[in-house]
Amino acid sequence: PEIVNRMVLNLQNEYLSPQDLFQRSQAEISVISSVLPWPDFRRLLRLQFVRSKIWANRRSVRT
Repeated sequence: PEIVNRMVLNLQNEYLSPQDLFQRSQAEISVISSVLPWPDFRRLLRLQFVRSKIWANRRSVRT
């Protein structure tokens, strides 16, 4: 898993677009939501969305 994570990170660093990041967040959220109770899931969804927007902004500033 560690190697796969590193590969995924490298891919993200090279080809990351906000939409890709958001889709990845959605996948993570759907996994976590099956574990967490619903109110926590809602809070997490907002948190992830804000984080993805921050990442998108950081990306566009850097280029």
